[in-house]
Amino acid sequence: GFASGALSGTTTPKYGVGGLGSSTNYVYYDTSTTGLAAGNGGCTNCIGLPTAAMKGMTTYINSGSWDFYSIWYMTANYPALRWQPGAPASPTLSSLFTSGSGTSSAPYQVSTPTQLQNMALAMLIPGGAGRTAYYQLTGNIDLTSVSYSAIGSSSYPFSGVLDGGGYTVQNLNLSAGSSTTGFIGYASSATVRNLNITVTAINATQNGTSVSHTGGLAGYFSGTIQNVSVTPAPSQTGTITGGNYVGGLVGYFNSGSINKSYATVPVVSTGGYAGGLAGYLGGGLFDSYATGSLTLNSGAYGGALVGYNGSAIYRS
Repeated sequence: GFASGALSGTTTPKYGVGGLGSSTNYVYYDTSTTGLAAGNGGCTNCIGLPTAAMKGMTTYINSGSWDFYSIWYMTANYPALRWQPGAPASPTLSSLFTSGSGTSSAPYQVSTPTQLQNMALAMLIPGGAGRTAYYQLTGNIDLTSVSYSAIGSSSYPFSGVLDGGGYTVQNLNLSAGSSTTGFIGYASSATVRNLNITVTAINATQNGTSVSHTGGLAGYFSGTIQNVSVTPAPSQTGTITGGNYVGGLVGYFNSGSINKSYATVPVVSTGGYAGGLAGYLGGGLFDSYATGSLTLNSGAYGGALVGYNGSAIYRS
């Protein structure tokens, strides 16, 4: 569950979020509205997050495996239960996308912020058809003021194809309370091509501590990345902040290839294995570059291009 109501009394509340003698797992609370500091929830596995991180599915799916298909759904503020009056029905692919059928010859058409967020919902539909489908951007998509939820998680990975058509996802601003996050959270045997992303900021923290696997395009990726860029949004720093395995393009690139891609965003790692392009490189890197600054903890591993190279780099 989660909590967002203020705690008050003649003294500091004694029992925090979970109450006296509680056994809790993956309970979240809003540090701004409850008045409880991060890490001071008063119970095991009570996770304190800023308001922005409480307003996206990424936090709950990646960290706590909440069911956003049949039990929960996201409102403009916090999660709500699907049995509540006025709640939407569990999604279907035909309800999420009005054009296309998800095949290579007729990919699902994505043209609005809502349809882009529907890709995150498509990952959750039983049977996995949404996870392996083909998607096509048909224009630039501006995410200003959108509480963005990353596409795919370790339990529901994106394994399909996304063709950006040369268009730009603009003003990505992501605050997540879990590891493995970015525009895509977790991708396995996926393809992303011809896509530009401009970033306002990406920050992954849990109980006030930065968490691992964070990137502009993806937190974790295996497959093919081609002709993809990650740059700061206009008049923004575009900083990407995480713990271990942080990269301007990908936090942890497990296998496959990165071709003709670049990142110019600043990267900040409070852990190690961070790079301007990739925190960890486990596949081939071809004709790509990074120009953003890199900030590391003292003694941590990092590199201007790649934090840890477990494969091969060519002409980059």
